[in-house]
Formats: sequence, structure tokens, C-alpha cells
Amino acid sequence: MDRRTLLKTLCLLFIGFFSNVSMADLPKIAQPFKTDGCTASPDGTWVHCCVEHDITYWMGGTFEDRKAADRRLYSCMNLSGGNDSSQAYYNAVRIFGVHLWAKAWPKRDPNSLSRDELEDIQNELALYRSIGSPLDFEFIVQESIMFLPLTDEQRQVARAHLTEYSKTEEYKEYLQRYEYVTGQKPITLKYHN
Repeated sequence: MDRRTLLKTLCLLFIGFFSNVSMADLPKIAQPFKTDGCTASPDGTWVHCCVEHDITYWMGGTFEDRKAADRRLYSCMNLSGGNDSSQAYYNAVRIFGVHLWAKAWPKRDPNSLSRDELEDIQNELALYRSIGSPLDFEFIVQESIMFLPLTDEQRQVARAHLTEYSKTEEYKEYLQRYEYVTGQKPITLKYHN
């Protein structure tokens, strides 16, 4: 093998190795995005609200992100003719929705949390105990583990997956309905534009 061929081969191996390393470092999607409209209940004229809510829940984020997503679902349903159902839906997602939050990403192992994260959880538990024990401490711990800010890499990976979904006719119909009823674009558009 001559020197030039050897150099080319080494360059290709070098590029291949580092491109694989950087791809391996990106967070992996645990579950691709799917929606069933308004889970375990009739879709009604507000199904577009549920789809936007599903996207936000799939993405995950902070505790405040989840509360904002649930408030948007409530508001969108009221604007879409679901006035009688919106409070029930809102209560259901607030109580049971935590288990559906951040489905895009693998579950976090409490043993893999940093010292600061564990300290935050202990402080949160101490706060809840001081104001009266909540019904389920495990729920509080799980919330603390799940509600962590999304990294830029996670947003990039999720954006790629949502971009594919945004090209479907189903999504385009939901999007038109959402904008028609609410007069605004879904907050989740920022994830796949």
C-alpha cells in the first residue's frame, strides 16, 4: 500500500470513528411519537387539542412545562366546544398524566442522578412532609426525576422525529383545526419547524 492510499484510509477511519462517537453521544429516542387523539376517552371536536398535548407530553421538559401543557389543553378544549368535558380532562391529566410525561426518552434511574439532583429531591420531600404528607411519596420522587430540562441534543433528536410526523395529512388536519379554533399556532410547532 502506497503512502497516499494509507493516508486516505487513515483519514476515512478517523472521520468514521469520530462521526460514530458523536452520533452515539446523542440521546436515543425510547419511543417514537404516536398519538391516539384523546387517550381513553371520546375525541369530540377537540381532538386537535389532545394531539398537541400528546406532542408536548412526548417531548417532556420541566414540571412547569407539564403544567403549561395541561392548561393549554383545558383552554383549547373550552374554545373547541368541550366546555362540559374540559375540567374532567384537565383533572385526569393532572392526576394520571405524570406516567405519560417524557415518553420520548428512556426512564431515568434514580441511582444515576447527580448529587445535586438527589439533594433537590430530598429537599422537595422535606418540604412536602413539613406541610403535610402527600398521598404518595413515590409520586413526588418520580416527578422530581422526570421533570428535568431538555438538553439541546434532546430537542434536536425530537425535532427530527416530529418533523416526519408534521408531514402527515393527519397532523396537517389537526393543525388547521387548532389554529382555526384557538387563533394561534400550537406551542409544539417550535419543535418541528
